[in-house]
Amino acid sequence: MTTAGPASAAKPRYRYATRLNSFRSAAGGSLPELLRAAAAVPGVTAVEINYPQHLGGLGEGEFEAIVAGSSLQPTALSLRFDDPAFAQGAFTNPAPEVRERAIRLAQGAVALAGRLGVPNVNLWMATDDFDYPFAVDSPRLSCPTVSPRASV
Repeated sequence: MTTAGPASAAKPRYRYATRLNSFRSAAGGSLPELLRAAAAVPGVTAVEINYPQHLGGLGEGEFEAIVAGSSLQPTALSLRFDDPAFAQGAFTNPAPEVRERAIRLAQGAVALAGRLGVPNVNLWMATDDFDYPFAVDSPRLSCPTVSPRASV
């Protein structure tokens, strides 16, 4: 029987990721504090970062340096439309300028993920999607919802 080398040299097949918001109350709120708290959990090897929430005004270079200094591999940027302007929806907002802002925000997340080698971008459409069938007039909303998602 032959082996390819020591087990520690093998690339892990799976990563165990966590969301940083799970650590907010215990670790504080800054990105370095959250990453340190998540990295202290045995078995956690990856992290999903909320965009733009966890950037907190950091420039792209500073953000990349902080993440690179962590032992955690980012597996996703998870888009959050948490600005009050998105309370009536992001991609389905009645105001065209708010819908356009949501599209630009999503495109920015995709571009940043591409530059940093983050393999996934999650769109969390909390104020756009609904919990049960027929909650809204879906044909009326399909145009403003589908078109922005296609442009992202």
